[in-house]
Amino acid sequence: MNQRGFTLIELIIVIVILGILAVTAAPRFMDMQADAKASALAGVKASLESGATLVYAKSAIKGEERKTTATINVSQNGTAKNIDVAFGYPAAKNINIAKLQYWIDIDTNDFDVAPIGTAASATSFTVSLEAQGSYDASDATTQCHVIYNNAADANSSPIVELKTAGC
Repeated sequence: MNQRGFTLIELIIVIVILGILAVTAAPRFMDMQADAKASALAGVKASLESGATLVYAKSAIKGEERKTTATINVSQNGTAKNIDVAFGYPAAKNINIAKLQYWIDIDTNDFDVAPIGTAASATSFTVSLEAQGSYDASDATTQCHVIYNNAADANSSPIVELKTAGC
């Protein structure tokens, strides 16, 4: 009697090997979402830095780069918008996603922008992938955003920080 097929022991061994492979490989694939969020925010950081430089160039052309506060007209896709600048760079004061769109290309459906502190006097804002509520600098588990800090004076540029510990 010559039978073909696998014995029960062979099938169990194969299942155990597949289980071991799944346990070792699954965490790598599950962490891809955090990596994707961190990468998207890294792109936002780069956009903020280069967009701020372009706004500064426009401010310098108009002679506004040394002023503590000014307004610069920036256009995108044929629509113009006035944005506040501090020392020639975009200011965090009264920032929202609509204003941010005029100096960087950002999707209003994917990102949230929130000033740190009172909107009318903010010197920093955050950009995150989901609604974030209030910013808590001491809680690393919620840090999945980019922080934009105004230029401190006419001799410095804005500081843009990437925080991904909570992604």
